[in-house]
Amino acid sequence: MLRTVSGFKEKKLRFSIDGKEFERTILLFTVSNGTTFGGGFVINPFASTDDGLLDVCILKEVSPVMRFWHLPKLRTGAHHTLKACELYRAKQIFIMQTNDLVAHLDGEYIGEPPFEITVRKEGLLVRTPA
Repeated sequence: MLRTVSGFKEKKLRFSIDGKEFERTILLFTVSNGTTFGGGFVINPFASTDDGLLDVCILKEVSPVMRFWHLPKLRTGAHHTLKACELYRAKQIFIMQTNDLVAHLDGEYIGEPPFEITVRKEGLLVRTPA
């Protein structure tokens, strides 16, 4: 993990959030509807699974040394205070085509952009104990 974190190269990404287009040089681009994943990392600390919205966390350029300094903040969700962090809520996200990026869904490779990502509010019924 240390080698991966220190050696990862930022990539340019073009995307839109609810129709507004962006271009950023990113270290991390995460879309979720929950707060936590990847073994307990709180990437989208303000996400709610039942609000019908997707939460986006973008970490822009961060030097390799500062990545190690800030890594513990990803465990608690405190990274949202960093200047390199942008958080968004959206109904639709579109990631434009690029050959520089690969995407993972819950740790499994799913391919390369383009991707259109949306959420269906209350689209999954879950039975829980009373």
